[in-house]
Amino acid sequence: MGDAQKIVEIVGTEHRDVVFDWLGHGVLCVVDGRPHWKAFVLEAHAADVETLAAMGSWMALRWLGQDKGDTPERPSDSFMAERFFLGDVETFRRLRAAYAGG
Repeated sequence: MGDAQKIVEIVGTEHRDVVFDWLGHGVLCVVDGRPHWKAFVLEAHAADVETLAAMGSWMALRWLGQDKGDTPERPSDSFMAERFFLGDVETFRRLRAAYAGG
């Protein structure tokens, strides 16, 4: 695939799956209504909640008492590649760009 070639057969959610952790965000949404588990997650996995906020999770931002406009600095390409593509930064960048998100 050429760098300029765009992937046209996708829907918007597929782009988000390359640059956003839907699973983590979804877990926060489910746990939000369960105070005991919410407290546990905030205590035991605070760094993960902060990472989800940096990726753009509105629920993580809410949990941290931040506004949607206060999104922290986005994680680096190498961090995202490690999380989703076994450290392959080039694959991450090509897919992000192909999905018109780069």
